[in-house]
Amino acid sequence: MTAKKIEILLRKFKWDRLCKMYGSAHSSLIGFISTTWISQSQSHAVLDGAPSSSRGHGRRGQKNADILLCRQKKPYVIVEVESGASNYLDKIRSIEGYLRNTKEFNGVQFGLLVMTNMYGLHKGENCWDRIEDKVKKLKVAIAFISIEKKKVKSGISPLDRLRHLNGYSNKSIVKIDYRVHTPTLDKRGTLYRENEK
Repeated sequence: MTAKKIEILLRKFKWDRLCKMYGSAHSSLIGFISTTWISQSQSHAVLDGAPSSSRGHGRRGQKNADILLCRQKKPYVIVEVESGASNYLDKIRSIEGYLRNTKEFNGVQFGLLVMTNMYGLHKGENCWDRIEDKVKKLKVAIAFISIEKKKVKSGISPLDRLRHLNGYSNKSIVKIDYRVHTPTLDKRGTLYRENEK
């Protein structure tokens, strides 16, 4: 799949709706991607908890992606959602495993890594620098979504007060960027920016 076609597919999602999801939102992001995908076509389906791309004895060495988007009863896009920047490289390796396993996952066009960076040293910040060198060497098609957040002042509504009871619900999305990498081309852009329509 070309970088342009991947970019078009990503832009079909209404990413600004994520601004109403607070906290780490891991399961909510998976739900958002799943329901959006299913609503786009009767031929779309989602496998929640994709089978591992590698088989071993028992569960040892097996990694399961969060979801597998399917099209016309075939695997189409492998998706990982990650909130810890220290795990991004592991998730990229996991996606690569699916893309290389053409026997069982024939039809997968690209991988998608959604990065929320809710834990670690630079909470909420864009962390492209953590994956930049790895991305340049990739021989497969992978798209990245980076959700950047900032801490907000406490309001007076019941929801505002609840959001400030834990450390990661008190942040709001300020920007959602994407990067599409294919072996021949990279594309970058912004899907949402605070105070822009």
